[in-house]
Amino acid sequence: MSSDIFPSNRVYKFLKVEEYFGRYQEWEKLGSAVGHSFNKNAKTLSLKFKNADSSDCLMLIEVLQNDALRVRFNPTKSTEAE
Repeated sequence: MSSDIFPSNRVYKFLKVEEYFGRYQEWEKLGSAVGHSFNKNAKTLSLKFKNADSSDCLMLIEVLQNDALRVRFNPTKSTEAE
């Protein structure tokens, strides 16, 4: 993905929805999950995917309450600890 879509000098700054989705066709797509794990103590579900360059990436789903979840995803992270 081009760094022009999310330039580093714009981290945590307001971004119009049109800017965010304007070039979504260029985004890399994830296929099916290739692995998973559940941490009962931390109440987290980790889903492992392969990036286009065959490196691993992880989606972390945290159960905060019975009716609240937090989904965290960064294609450069490959472990729950990151």
